[in-house]
Amino acid sequence: MALLSEKSNASIPFLAVGTTCSILVCLFSLGKHTAYFKLIDKIALVLSLAGLVAWVVTKEGTINILIGAFLQILFFVPILIKTFDKPDLETSLPWLLNLGGAIIVLTSLRSISLEVVLIPLVQIVGSSLVNLNLVRSRRKRFPKPVVKITS
Repeated sequence: MALLSEKSNASIPFLAVGTTCSILVCLFSLGKHTAYFKLIDKIALVLSLAGLVAWVVTKEGTINILIGAFLQILFFVPILIKTFDKPDLETSLPWLLNLGGAIIVLTSLRSISLEVVLIPLVQIVGSSLVNLNLVRSRRKRFPKPVVKITS
């Protein structure tokens, strides 16, 4: 919503799909009793609510956008660590779609102010790092076969 207040209408489809998927994953995991909350989740909840309150009080979406970008960076750190430690637990397709969506949002923005481009840029950098690490780990697991030509 804060991006909309900053006239970033091009991000609506990307944000709608991301929000819908996040809500569905949360509902499914709660329904199957597989959800667990770590300290980082609690910190994110507090910061998200603080950003929402700041946005409502000040009527300025920039504060919420900056907090949202910080939260995205905060969430990419454990994902990157997981892709280094256990790359088999991640698949590259969702991260490729996320990267593509962030690039589409970034290229369709009408304003190039920091608060408008910050979230797509964080998504592009984070998704690129995850994708590069997944490709690197796949090459280690499945090296190209060496073909010897004998005459």
